[in-house]
Amino acid sequence: MSTKDYIEFVTMQIVTYLDLPAEEKKQRRQKKRTPNTAYIHHWFGILPFAFRIMLHKYKKQAR
Repeated sequence: MSTKDYIEFVTMQIVTYLDLPAEEKKQRRQKKRTPNTAYIHHWFGILPFAFRIMLHKYKKQAR
């Protein structure tokens, strides 16, 4: 991608964002703030989560 194409793309993105109504911008920001998945699940998959649950059950049974 040439520099001219990149600048054109960035300019189009900025203009598109600025043309949005304030309410829609607010909704987008709110959506970004609320996490959909747990941090560990997002970065490492389900295995660490499953391991943590198994470890928790094991400790609970040991008591």
